[in-house]
Amino acid sequence: MKQVHVAVIAMLMLLIWSTYSPAQQAVVSTNTNVVVPPLINFSGVLNDLDGKPMTAVVGVTFSLYQDQQGGAALWMETQNVQPDSQGHYRVMLGSTSNQGLPADIFVSGQAHWLGVQVQGQGDQPRVLLVSAPYALKAGDAETLGGLPLSAFVLAPPSTRPLRLRPLLRRRALHRRRTQSRVLAQWITCPCGIARATSSAP
Repeated sequence: MKQVHVAVIAMLMLLIWSTYSPAQQAVVSTNTNVVVPPLINFSGVLNDLDGKPMTAVVGVTFSLYQDQQGGAALWMETQNVQPDSQGHYRVMLGSTSNQGLPADIFVSGQAHWLGVQVQGQGDQPRVLLVSAPYALKAGDAETLGGLPLSAFVLAPPSTRPLRLRPLLRRRALHRRRTQSRVLAQWITCPCGIARATSSAP
């Protein structure tokens, strides 16, 4: 009797769980449709010309380059940065624009270098921007089995029109010849009984 009660309770719990499960899945699927903000977190340290930490608000220009040295900036913005007592700061690159960072800047898949220039100072050494682990997987979304989608594009159709009539005529002629060979193998006797001949066509 006790086993029956346990079984009934287990069935009820399973039934209750299954009714709530689709609702939870729907919530998860709607939350994944959130637009990814086109911003990049960046942190660093600001020092003055004497090597002492800067603590006052200062203008800092951030630029993206294709090369570690030289070349023209692909993107640039200036922000007012408030470092802490040790000169550490954190900014969101792209936050000065409503659109954030340009969407096409990282499309090429090439490395990008970030240049930082504090107001009144020269350029600091450029920093290589690296991917977050999930961004590396997202880059794989552009491939199918490791191959680019262009590898699966079918060849363009031939410029010569496909001529079906001659093809259909040849098939019909072949069919008639085959049927006439089969009929020729049968002989009708004078008594009206058909028999197969022993000779091959």
